[in-house]
Amino acid sequence: VSTVAHEVEITVEPAFSAIVNNTPVKLSGRTIPFHETRKTVFDILVFNLNIPEYLAYFPDLGSLKLNSGYLDITAVLGFEMQTGNKPAVTLNGDFSLKEIDIAEIQGESYLGIPQIDIKILDSKPLEQDFHLEAVSLREPELLLRRSSDGDILPLTLLPGNTATRQPDKTPPETELPL
Repeated sequence: VSTVAHEVEITVEPAFSAIVNNTPVKLSGRTIPFHETRKTVFDILVFNLNIPEYLAYFPDLGSLKLNSGYLDITAVLGFEMQTGNKPAVTLNGDFSLKEIDIAEIQGESYLGIPQIDIKILDSKPLEQDFHLEAVSLREPELLLRRSSDGDILPLTLLPGNTATRQPDKTPPETELPL
């Protein structure tokens, strides 16, 4: 790495590899740190990330819980900053959710999905601009049930749901004589 003008094009290849909570994680990159664009690309590989282990870091999920779910990521995250422009972050890659099981806290499963595959192309996460090339859903199972008070479960179990049924306050129609 150098700040000498003729060595501005030198590429640095940072890498990180570890097993985090029994999940293999690998980051490898390529960057030109002294080039005017500061172009950087990271390859991200994550296999079998156990999602429920990390839900403690998220807001309350209401009366539902994720019993199981695993995430695989094979993606490329890019960064570039042209002089006079805002930094640009790009994302391309494949994301797979596997063995998804969402249940009521008391135990009844409402949603089971063996696998969801999502392919993202030319997306710009900082601009909330995402382009999906493909979404594949394999053999989903959804249980909907109406409770004795007319609510549809699990929809009423979602956090912030105020969709409980209210009694009808309109008076019944009466016939008027002609």
